Amino acid sequence: MFRIKDMAMPAKVMVTGGAGFIGSHLAEALLRQGIQLTIVDSLDDFYSPSKKLSNLEAVRRQGEFQFFQKDIRDYESMRRIFSATQPDVVIHLAARAGELVARDHTLALAPDVDDDRVASDLHDDASDDFSFAA
Repeated sequence: MFRIKDMAMPAKVMVTGGAGFIGSHLAEALLRQGIQLTIVDSLDDFYSPSKKLSNLEAVRRQGEFQFFQKDIRDYESMRRIFSATQPDVVIHLAARAGELVARDHTLALAPDVDDDRVASDLHDDASDDFSFAA
């Protein structure tokens, strides 16, 4: 039977959307496990940036991490971040969640950009493992 606890822990993890509710709680848990952590989040105002900053402060209380305030749809910025941090694992949680997206999905992404494709392409270039949550 497969158990997560039997898996080798990666040394370096990148969490996109790490300032959000789920991402920040995951980040705290990763830091408690001694993981070298990178968080990428745009801190957009889709919901309160001050709440996201508060989430990051809670993460910081668990340990040090690298933070990049970037939109994951910005391919060149993400390429530079991947190059600089060289994550072993990417956990992609970035999204524009909420009721407005459910009513008007056009708010979720710029019309000509596919964030999942950007993350997947970068994964192909830089990381052994890629986890996607929607």
